[in-house]
Amino acid sequence: MFVAPAELARTLTAGHQPATVQVAWNETMWTVNASADSEGTPLLLLPDADGLTAALRDSRGMDTAVAMRFDDEPPLPCAPWLGSAWVAGWAEPVPESGQRQAALAFSEVNPVPELLDVGQGHTMWRVNVAEVRLQCGDELTDIPAADYAAAEPDPFYPLEVELLLDLYDHHPEVLHALTHRIEHQLPSVRRVAPLRMNRHGIVVDVHCAESVDPRRFLIRHRQGVTCVDQVLASLCRCDCAAAAN
Repeated sequence: MFVAPAELARTLTAGHQPATVQVAWNETMWTVNASADSEGTPLLLLPDADGLTAALRDSRGMDTAVAMRFDDEPPLPCAPWLGSAWVAGWAEPVPESGQRQAALAFSEVNPVPELLDVGQGHTMWRVNVAEVRLQCGDELTDIPAADYAAAEPDPFYPLEVELLLDLYDHHPEVLHALTHRIEHQLPSVRRVAPLRMNRHGIVVDVHCAESVDPRRFLIRHRQGVTCVDQVLASLCRCDCAAAAN
């Protein structure tokens, strides 16, 4: 969807999906509750009596190196996959004085009940970022850590499923307007199927009378759209262009 790699990586790490963690010198892969703070530093909420916690504390006298993978989860079965963000760095427990603040930052994205046990059986950990990569298929893109930290995560991402379902269920007038817009380029268009949405625009599959396979279009939001409340009006009056699959 023509999103800068640093922004996409920040968006994936800031999401509410679980992350996969691997500790250096350990072959086990753990799936954990994770999020990131305002600078993109990954935060982990871990039970004190847990295999991952034990592996992190068994540092062999060195800092504990970890690699984390944050996978995109497409909102619809046919939607394009955005890839995975890989973050490598050094894990450490958040200092006791910062545990509450880290828990609050975590709860803004991932308000799980285990946060109530921080300091009483659960501990907040953080990963000091050293390397960031974005993976899509076999392609890996290196992202400077400074660019990653400076990027802003997309606020539409955690709402994407809700936005798309609302569009399908309650706004046929918007789908009709999109179809009418695309008719200027594809007169045989029969219907459009929104697949993904972010703060830059929306990706749709366009089904035409003469073709079995749909064509994919990127429809950009109008200039000035900065929040979800402005999206519906924008989509009714925006421009579209063929998107790369």
